[in-house]
Amino acid sequence: MKTKIILATWLLTSVLWADFTLEYKMEGNMKQVVQYKDAQHVMITTGGAGESGAQLIVGDKQYIVMKHGDKTKYMDMDVMMEQMKQMLAGMPQETEKEETKEDKESDFKIVKKGKSKTIASIKGQVWTAEVEEEGKKERLDLVVTDDDKVVDAIHKYLAVMKQFTQMGGEEEDGLSSLVNIEKGYVTIAFDGMELIKFDETDIPDSLFALPTGMDIGKKLSPKK
Repeated sequence: MKTKIILATWLLTSVLWADFTLEYKMEGNMKQVVQYKDAQHVMITTGGAGESGAQLIVGDKQYIVMKHGDKTKYMDMDVMMEQMKQMLAGMPQETEKEETKEDKESDFKIVKKGKSKTIASIKGQVWTAEVEEEGKKERLDLVVTDDDKVVDAIHKYLAVMKQFTQMGGEEEDGLSSLVNIEKGYVTIAFDGMELIKFDETDIPDSLFALPTGMDIGKKLSPKK
């Protein structure tokens, strides 16, 4: 019995903590690639037409990575936020009305669960959601899955994105509620964004090695 418990625990851990890559096709010939080794090593690259940018986590630090041709620039988010605070200090601030939770998030309601559909070799289902915004109701077709590995991977991806939006002073928008459409399910395709690849191949440590150099007033140390 003890051996079975240990084996079951190991299998569960291997599912929840394995490396993974998510690749999305987006509007305007854009593509987003999420490379997740663990919570301290994540690269999310978005781009198209020869230019791309990335959000990078190494340890407890977050960076924005901009690529133009053969040039790459790393920007420390802590430094960026501090510089923004300095720039805004003393400037008149507009007073905004306090928004309620309902104002900030779209309220998605499932009105139909349809046939099966496979996306990126992942078994899914076609659902129709209804959303009300500014008094108007609209319907949106989604493909969702309850595949344990994909659900876990996408939850981790959303947690990383939340770190960056909060650092930028932004509140979570409706994307998270759309992707987390129902407990135990995640959305893998909807109008404007579709998962086209889910891969569990090991991600090399070299992907997260930072260059030595100066950027926006702060030296970036290479990964030890």
